[in-house]
Amino acid sequence: MVARFYRRPDGNRIASLGHYTYDGRDTLLAWGWVGDPHCAFHAVGRPGHGWDAPRPGCPRAELVLDEADRVVGVLLV
Repeated sequence: MVARFYRRPDGNRIASLGHYTYDGRDTLLAWGWVGDPHCAFHAVGRPGHGWDAPRPGCPRAELVLDEADRVVGVLLV
């Protein structure tokens, strides 16, 4: 997974966006303002379909385990 972070002034605040990719594919966008404890919104990438609709707050992440309880993926909701 690769994470890129962008910032720009937004009035008296600084807007922040995190863009996450995996194997070159868009995976997650999360944005809000610098200094806030949590994301204002997030959107999950849908392979072949662009981005899911923005949702409020931070994304929920769940580990995907195989039969031996090894981590084989991450589910973003």
